[in-house]
Amino acid sequence: MSSMRIALVGDTHRDIQPAERALRKLGPFDYILHTGDFLDDAALLGQRLDQPVIAVAGNCDGLSLVARERVLELGGIRILLSHGHLYEVKRGLLPLFYRAREVGADLVVYGHTHIAACETESGIVLVNPGSVTLPRDGRKTMAVAEVEPGRLAIRLLVIDELGMVREERSFERSNEA
Repeated sequence: MSSMRIALVGDTHRDIQPAERALRKLGPFDYILHTGDFLDDAALLGQRLDQPVIAVAGNCDGLSLVARERVLELGGIRILLSHGHLYEVKRGLLPLFYRAREVGADLVVYGHTHIAACETESGIVLVNPGSVTLPRDGRKTMAVAEVEPGRLAIRLLVIDELGMVREERSFERSNEA
């Protein structure tokens, strides 16, 4: 198995230009994971960037038939992708963490709060890429996951008004024997 680069975005709310600019600068990616709000944005990003996008529906996606969460196997890790609203992530991550344990996830990618975060709990990495469109803390953010055999690295990125990208934080987990 070779390495894999996965872009993590969400909460774009009908304005994909900042995300598209940043993804063009940082890409290409093996996959783009979109945490919802809005599903049409995810599809349009995939078309414009000619890259595969996997998305879930968020609370602003109405009565969409698209799943509200997905469990994926990418690059040798199990990922729980959820918008997060069904787990009330604005109140805390415990319900989402328990769901991750239930499905055997190594990585959880969620949105809804519009604030970037990365933490680990009992070996499970929980990442919120924030929002490049409507950040609630003033920082336009997204994230990149780099997966290699035995290694998971997360980079939280801030995108400024000119489309310049800088790394804000990074996290790395190795499973070396």
